[in-house]
Amino acid sequence: MHALIPVKQFSRAKQRLARILSPREREELVKAMLADVLAVLARHPCLAGTVVVAGDPGARPLVDRFQADWLPESALGARGLNGTVQAAVATLARDGIDDVLVLHADIPLLSAAEVSRLAMAHEPQSRPAVTIAPDRHREGTNCMICSPAREFTFAYGRNSFVHHVRHAATLEANLRVVELPGIAFDVDWPQDLAELVARTGAEPATHVQTYLEHIRIARRLHALPACPGEGCRRRRAPRPHGDQENVTH
Repeated sequence: MHALIPVKQFSRAKQRLARILSPREREELVKAMLADVLAVLARHPCLAGTVVVAGDPGARPLVDRFQADWLPESALGARGLNGTVQAAVATLARDGIDDVLVLHADIPLLSAAEVSRLAMAHEPQSRPAVTIAPDRHREGTNCMICSPAREFTFAYGRNSFVHHVRHAATLEANLRVVELPGIAFDVDWPQDLAELVARTGAEPATHVQTYLEHIRIARRLHALPACPGEGCRRRRAPRPHGDQENVTH
């Protein structure tokens, strides 16, 4: 199984954090999260390799540092997140890689143990097979294993979790939904940063922790007015049909 990480242009990433982070700080935060994700995947025994598909050359040093494979968007002839992932999966398929773990770079609490639990839940011998780890709101798809990935149509965006579950049903795929708290935690809003600071240890241990400590994010969050807008409270999506496995640390 190979991991595939699509990475946006750093300059356009995490704009919902603009009320607390400058453009440069948002870029550095995304790089730190990507570094933490690559660090987990680089030594994981369930993976034969990791591929980063990106249009931003700023990601290349991190890809090389963690000995991942670099796949530039320009080589795919595709646009948008879904088109890019679809084209990248097709490229992997031409190299004989059918079992693909697609995950995002903004899940800083990713752990090797949760990657293992997700891989163990997947049943590639029963094809097609789809195993999904949704976000904590059960709206987004933070991590997904597809076998064979080339037969799956990716639908990232609003309510992608439901769209992916429905598409798995149309394929009559063996579907597993695995709830993993680390993978489920992504960073989009200032309150996500506050929760991240509260959930991590006092001593910087990861790239993200080190960076947030460097910019003194806790002090900024304390001074930030309460957010009255979208993202402060998010509705929990209904449970779709399919095999469910509730997994905790």
